[in-house]
Amino acid sequence: MEIKINEKTFELEPGNIYGLIMEESLIKEINCLVNADYYNDVELLNEVEQKIAALIGVNDGKSFTNNKRKWLAKTIALKSNYLIIENFFSNFTYIDSNAFIKLFRNLCKKHNLIIVIKENDTNFLIENCDYLINYHNANMVSKHDYYLIDFESFDQPDILEFTNLVLEKNIKIKYFYNRLDLLKSLYRVVM
Repeated sequence: MEIKINEKTFELEPGNIYGLIMEESLIKEINCLVNADYYNDVELLNEVEQKIAALIGVNDGKSFTNNKRKWLAKTIALKSNYLIIENFFSNFTYIDSNAFIKLFRNLCKKHNLIIVIKENDTNFLIENCDYLINYHNANMVSKHDYYLIDFESFDQPDILEFTNLVLEKNIKIKYFYNRLDLLKSLYRVVM
């Protein structure tokens, strides 16, 4: 399915969660939640939106995280084929973030939906997305091939920094069969 993100078009498969790596903000459209939305109070108009809101834990208060949940309920109620979310997981607890990832996985599997998540934390994207998209060069890779993405102006994932340090110090990781011995060796290098 073709999805347009700002000015570029990407061919994405339904049933997957994609991590979007880009510096610019997303341009608002009907299937897209952007940073500016979360500050605006939203009213749930119909019964479908209210049922979805109850499922994802919307409270009666007017908090920042509650606005995010209301906007998400409103967007899911549109029943479109894809959903693009910008910086949605900030200010949520670890438990809430995991619950939303599970919700997104269920939506992808059961309703053949495509979810694109744009976050500033590349570690979060690698842990929770099936594929990563580099917006600037329109490169898409599996999350297991994260090292193929060009992280020039972005924060490198921690595992990539660790791997580069190990290679730089010429430590042969494959020769360690005991993880404690590996940790001792790495400790000697770092200290």
